Amino acid sequence: MVRSSAGASTEPWRPPGPDPRDALAPLDRALREYMEGSIDGSLNVVTDDGGEQELPVALFFRAGRDLLSADRAALALCRGRVLDVGAGAGALALPLQAAGHEVTALEVLPGAAAVLWARGVRDVRLDDLWAFRPDRPYDTVLALMNGTAAAGTLAGLAPLLGAVAAPLATGGQVLMDSTDMREEGRPSQRPDGRYVGELQYQLEYEGERGPPFPQLFVDSERLIHAADVAGLLAEIVWHGEEGKFLVRLVRT
Repeated sequence: MVRSSAGASTEPWRPPGPDPRDALAPLDRALREYMEGSIDGSLNVVTDDGGEQELPVALFFRAGRDLLSADRAALALCRGRVLDVGAGAGALALPLQAAGHEVTALEVLPGAAAVLWARGVRDVRLDDLWAFRPDRPYDTVLALMNGTAAAGTLAGLAPLLGAVAAPLATGGQVLMDSTDMREEGRPSQRPDGRYVGELQYQLEYEGERGPPFPQLFVDSERLIHAADVAGLLAEIVWHGEEGKFLVRLVRT
């Protein structure tokens, strides 16, 4: 059953930008249509630095040998009761559930929540991270496929880390990935003064294009500093290619 979670009485802090349900509407549609049989679709991702990438929708339904290296590293470190933030189509929630973990899939997109339920995830919450209040604490919170994205900017990073750690039990862990976009010998700022990992994304699927929204990719040094500000212990537990890494944040 898909459940909506009750938020706090005061409006929680959120990063600036459009409503994520509007910005991610093309993704929401793509996930629903994949479940309906359109398995060859692609999501077009445009960035304000001139980049453009096609993502097969099948990526969000990855399983087994198709799991990403960061997925495998994180899954091996999961323990206890798990909250999967931005669970998508259940690529992580489903294998964790099959392994015996009690898993909650948190999704802000109603179509994605319906996909999760249809695929067999037993506990699906339709809510956003900033307002989510669990009934019981979690031992592990997962935030993958660039878990730092929701911060939007460097200024939003410490608040994001506080939000992902809020549902944890004492001693619990957040497993989050990001990418260091700095290139050796080049400045860490863009010509307009922005940090190199502060981007604007825009998604398009089958002619439907959402509004631009901020995404943050961050280097490990800045992430560790933000974790310290948020009162969390940080440890880099995996390094991948092209600046990718996975961090463990522990709530003491």
